[in-house]
Amino acid sequence: MKDAYSVLIAVFVCVGVFAAAYLFDHALGVTSLWLFFFPFLLSLFSGIIRGLLFGKYDSMRFSIEIFKANFHFERDLDYWHGVKTILSRLLWEQPQTMLGNIAMQVLNSVWLIRRTDFYKDTLICQGSFLNGGGIAFGSFLMIDLLSKPTLDILPMDDRTVPERILIRHEYGHALQSRASGPLFIFKYGFPSILMQGWTEVDADYRSDKELLISEQIMPVFSNHRNVSKPLNPKWWEFAFLLTLIVAGAWVNSLQGVAGSLLIGSIFITALNIKHPA
Repeated sequence: MKDAYSVLIAVFVCVGVFAAAYLFDHALGVTSLWLFFFPFLLSLFSGIIRGLLFGKYDSMRFSIEIFKANFHFERDLDYWHGVKTILSRLLWEQPQTMLGNIAMQVLNSVWLIRRTDFYKDTLICQGSFLNGGGIAFGSFLMIDLLSKPTLDILPMDDRTVPERILIRHEYGHALQSRASGPLFIFKYGFPSILMQGWTEVDADYRSDKELLISEQIMPVFSNHRNVSKPLNPKWWEFAFLLTLIVAGAWVNSLQGVAGSLLIGSIFITALNIKHPA
């Protein structure tokens, strides 16, 4: 019952946010709802078609699991943890949550996802879509298996299966998202794409530390010996981005906000290349 209450409270707050976005700018409100629901409906419809044609309804089930991931939290923790986790994912961890939801649903709509699992407060999708490796969009983790069969993600302390170690690394990026919120893509995402090694070291450290504290799982990466603390965004990075957004909204409404975000993303990304700000 407390799970349902946690979801209801979080959904009530999110509906309020959608309504506020619609009042601020009708196009923003409609677009937000469209981006949230349309990929799910597309993926669900595609899964139903696959089931009717080939008798395989796993894609339909995956579409529902991906949608549920927006409201998922660890069931063995307290009531307020559930509320905080859901609100963090849907409000604080944007736009990466929206991007993760869209990306997974689109991949599932073309039948590329082969397995989904929940681990802690994340959804892990296995499939063949990245030509090897993995990627994290907030709490949505994608692991590319190439031609390998799907695997059980547990035990997480296994050191013999590279994909399980990769999951632990991508989980570190999910922890970065929770710490940085709207700065995640600029602070860690773009520098990671640009092959800035510090973002990967930081993800390894966060994952090892969290699993050691919460589950007494020993570190698997060597970085924990050389890193003393995670590299979180500075307060002025948040203040800078917020100031730009407010100024953009005051000057030119939604278009001004978009321009401000572009300027802010370039500036923050530039500061975090080679050495984090």
